[in-house]
Amino acid sequence: MRYYKAVSKRTGSGTSADIAVAGWGGRTYGYERGFTITELMIVVAIIGILTAVASPSISRTLANIRMRSSVKEIASELQLARLKAISQNTSITVCFYGPSPDFPQYTNGFFSTYIDTSGWCPPSGPPSSAPSSDSLTSSEFRRFKSGVRALPVGINVRPPQGIKKNHFMFNSSGQVNSDHIDLSNPRTQSIRKIKVLRTGRVRICDPASDSDCT
Repeated sequence: MRYYKAVSKRTGSGTSADIAVAGWGGRTYGYERGFTITELMIVVAIIGILTAVASPSISRTLANIRMRSSVKEIASELQLARLKAISQNTSITVCFYGPSPDFPQYTNGFFSTYIDTSGWCPPSGPPSSAPSSDSLTSSEFRRFKSGVRALPVGINVRPPQGIKKNHFMFNSSGQVNSDHIDLSNPRTQSIRKIKVLRTGRVRICDPASDSDCT
């Protein structure tokens, strides 16, 4: 049967310095002292300082990831629209809109892809509200709604401002009105462009490091 016995060691002055435990076979086991409240407070303070220093860096990294994801998503939708126009031998329009009461879940606006040559895009000026269920027939509105995608929250999106404002229209050959989309993150001040060439090629670039990104 195993047993343990606490043994107190004393210093020359008679005060207790350490405590050991005598065990089976006369072996002695020591144990370590715990942390004091002061030591714990120092550790907590160090953790707090490190967290405060690292938080801006983490926040900036997450914002950059969100920006890259948003740019790639919109660029992919444009590439897909071009492929649809070619494969279906028709015209595909990608149009950008501001917030709309018919789509309250898209607080930062949205864009829509549909088969049309002019149709539902605001012809000029800033992106306007999308066609409502009152201005279109039920079948038209369902067709419009099926191609709706949300614009990213926290990212400012400036749609095309050329001859065909607020939209791109790909023809059956995959060609399109040459223009670009500006995306910016107000928290990090980073900017990206999605350039769409007349041939239909979609290119992502950074104005800060690419002299051709104008």
